[in-house]
Amino acid sequence: FDMRARLQFNAKVADKTTATARISSDNFGFDSKDQDPDLNLDRLYLDHELSDDLHLTAGRYGETFGATG
Repeated sequence: FDMRARLQFNAKVADKTTATARISSDNFGFDSKDQDPDLNLDRLYLDHELSDDLHLTAGRYGETFGATG
């Protein structure tokens, strides 16, 4: 079987600002010929709370538009 890994780091950099970084790997596993998967920085963004109902997010992040499922 093949698998992949993701590791996410969250940090509070100021009172109302957080930073997020996520590292992910390519597929690897027992049946895979490539046992040295590449690592990618697939998310890196800052989030700043402007008010209780308004946040400003900048960088590379996962966003879903519309209903899913």
